[in-house]
Amino acid sequence: MKSVLIIGLGSLTKKIIFHLANQGKVEIIVLSRSVTNSSWLNLCGLFEDVDIKFVQGNALDKRQIQRLIKQYSPDLIINGASLASPFCLVGHPKAEMVKQAGFALQIGSQISIIMSVMEVVKDISPKTPVLNCSFPDLVNPILYKLNLAPTGGIGNVSMLEMIARKEIQSYFNTGKKQDIRVIGHHAHVLPILRNSVHELSHHPIVYCNNKKVDGIFNDLDLNLSPEEINHFTAMSAIPVINALLWHESDLQCSIPGVLGYAGGIPTILHNGEIISNLPNDMEHGDVICYFNEALTLDGVSAIEEDGTIQFTQGYKKLVSKLSLELTEPFHPNDALKRHEAFLDTFFNRNE
Repeated sequence: MKSVLIIGLGSLTKKIIFHLANQGKVEIIVLSRSVTNSSWLNLCGLFEDVDIKFVQGNALDKRQIQRLIKQYSPDLIINGASLASPFCLVGHPKAEMVKQAGFALQIGSQISIIMSVMEVVKDISPKTPVLNCSFPDLVNPILYKLNLAPTGGIGNVSMLEMIARKEIQSYFNTGKKQDIRVIGHHAHVLPILRNSVHELSHHPIVYCNNKKVDGIFNDLDLNLSPEEINHFTAMSAIPVINALLWHESDLQCSIPGVLGYAGGIPTILHNGEIISNLPNDMEHGDVICYFNEALTLDGVSAIEEDGTIQFTQGYKKLVSKLSLELTEPFHPNDALKRHEAFLDTFFNRNE
């Protein structure tokens, strides 16, 4: 039986827990501040050969994370916690402005918990793989600069690869598995999942059998809700989770936030190790340039060597109308302060 420590019990992690419990042969330890969804764990615990434990607590409490790792020696840690939901501004009066500025606006809210977790992991259990669900295309490369990078992320490019694989397999209409490799970024995902590909000025790259394929995402009919997107994210995460847990066979797939990249690349998971599997005609430098362009869609102009991020002029022009503090260069040591500024700006806490 394998052991998985899951941090956070929200919509996404509930779905991941369901998939894991359904497979069985797993002990799942869940840490969450809220007991609201704990009944879901009782339901998932009805599956055979699964043991689920709930611990109420704060993921920013490093001593508690340390105790859980020492007590349960998890084979895998999954962080699904953040200080604000990525969908918290859906329906907000400033939602359109935020969309134009870029999701980097929420960086303080998304990086705080996983950074705290990684500080503990690197100290007491550095070989334990960690998957980060919270904005991995930006959070993970920032933490990479600080030697605190999680093993990888979930969703994003993994979801794009699932779509591309289905579309291409349907086109070939054969049982033979094609060699499909996708390079993509967080900023590509929502337009594709909501039938708005035309809004993209920068696109995912898809290869089939080492030949570039265009137009894969042009004619989809998805238009997914936030809840459906979380279902899809969990679906795309399970193969990666299983490969890191069981090491039964190599897995070829695209994963976000790996190896320091500010986006998702094709990889091979071999005995728990993630190996780059770029297309033959793409080199490391090509991918760096591609992701530097993609970062601007989230409002980021650069990630500096000390982990500081600089924001684009477009981001600063829009956000400065609401908060000058949110336009200043961001270093992860200031994450909690930036999160507070985000809440003050968008939820009127100072009024």
